[in-house]
Amino acid sequence: MLRRLLVLLCAIPLLLAAASSANASIPPHYRIGTPDLNAYCASRGDTAAVLDGPTAYDWHCVTSQGARSRIYFDVACQQQYGQGNTTDRIENFYDPTSVSCWRVASLVYVPPNLAAYCQRALHHDGVVLTGATVYDWHCVDYSRAGASLYGISMPDVCIWSSGGYRAVDRFVDFYAPNSWRCFM
Repeated sequence: MLRRLLVLLCAIPLLLAAASSANASIPPHYRIGTPDLNAYCASRGDTAAVLDGPTAYDWHCVTSQGARSRIYFDVACQQQYGQGNTTDRIENFYDPTSVSCWRVASLVYVPPNLAAYCQRALHHDGVVLTGATVYDWHCVDYSRAGASLYGISMPDVCIWSSGGYRAVDRFVDFYAPNSWRCFM
């Protein structure tokens, strides 16, 4: 019995060290800069990048004839900073200068669990979608007086959904509310 106890006591530090090194094995993500949209457009044979409105989606490549085409920020970031584990992130859709490029540990993502986050982490009744964009998710509490809505911090949701790791919150399509991704 004493021998088993000693073996167990000796094994505990080894198990803790293994768990600690497993947690430390995921390298941190970091912002590596902003995409050079003019270089991206030039690589496609276009003349320049132009901003036609007040949102991130209002950036376009323009040809010498004036035709406009969509800019794929993730591709622009990968062309500029390398293909491996590089992605884009729009900090604020309504600020076209908020597009940035990020280095992440993996392009495999964790889907954010909004309902569980609202219920378990914030102790609300649930989650509700109040519109048609990625910004329209809210935690909700129901009472006799009606529903009370609370804002959601997607960086916090990603940390919670990834088991405590810092993760890059990124949406694929602003007009597709379920397109949030948490990149480690």
